[in-house]
Amino acid sequence: MNNPWAMRKIIEKLIEAYERRYWQTNNNTIAELRKLLERTNNNISDQEIIISRAK
Repeated sequence: MNNPWAMRKIIEKLIEAYERRYWQTNNNTIAELRKLLERTNNNISDQEIIISRAK
Protein backbone atom coordinates (compact mmCIF):
# COMPACT_ATOMS: atom_id res chain seq x y z
CA MET A 1 0.00 0.00 0.00
CA ASN A 2 1.65 3.20 -1.15
CA ASN A 3 -0.38 5.67 0.89
CA PRO A 4 -2.25 4.13 3.83
CA TRP A 5 -3.38 7.57 5.04
CA ALA A 6 -5.23 8.18 1.76
CA MET A 7 -6.63 4.65 1.87
CA ARG A 8 -7.94 5.24 5.39
CA LYS A 9 -9.72 8.45 4.30
CA ILE A 10 -11.36 6.69 1.36
CA ILE A 11 -12.58 3.81 3.51
CA GLU A 12 -13.87 6.18 6.18
CA LYS A 13 -15.77 8.18 3.54
CA LEU A 14 -17.37 5.01 2.14
CA ILE A 15 -18.45 3.88 5.61
CA GLU A 16 -19.78 7.36 6.39
CA ALA A 17 -21.75 7.43 3.13
CA TYR A 18 -23.28 4.09 4.01
CA GLU A 19 -24.15 5.18 7.56
CA ARG A 20 -25.78 8.38 6.26
CA ARG A 21 -27.66 6.28 3.71
CA TYR A 22 -26.10 8.07 0.74
CA TRP A 23 -24.75 4.73 -0.49
CA GLN A 24 -26.57 1.42 -0.45
CA THR A 25 -24.57 -1.78 -0.29
CA ASN A 26 -24.78 -5.11 1.46
CA ASN A 27 -23.63 -5.86 5.00
CA ASN A 28 -20.77 -8.03 3.76
CA THR A 29 -19.23 -5.09 1.92
CA ILE A 30 -19.40 -2.89 5.00
CA ALA A 31 -17.95 -5.65 7.16
CA GLU A 32 -15.06 -6.04 4.73
CA LEU A 33 -14.50 -2.28 4.65
CA ARG A 34 -14.37 -2.20 8.45
CA LYS A 35 -11.82 -5.05 8.47
CA LEU A 36 -9.79 -3.22 5.84
CA LEU A 37 -9.97 -0.04 7.91
CA GLU A 38 -8.61 -1.90 10.93
CA ARG A 39 -5.75 -3.38 8.91
CA THR A 40 -5.00 0.03 7.40
CA ASN A 41 -4.94 1.65 10.85
CA ASN A 42 -2.55 -1.06 12.05
CA ASN A 43 -0.35 -0.45 9.02
CA ILE A 44 -0.29 3.29 9.76
CA SER A 45 0.61 2.61 13.40
CA ASP A 46 3.44 0.32 12.33
CA GLN A 47 4.77 2.93 9.90
CA GLU A 48 4.59 5.68 12.53
CA ILE A 49 6.61 3.51 14.93
CA ILE A 50 9.23 2.90 12.26
CA ILE A 51 9.40 6.62 11.43
CA SER A 52 9.71 7.63 15.09
CA ARG A 53 12.53 5.13 15.65
CA ALA A 54 14.39 6.46 12.63
CA LYS A 55 14.55 9.98 14.11
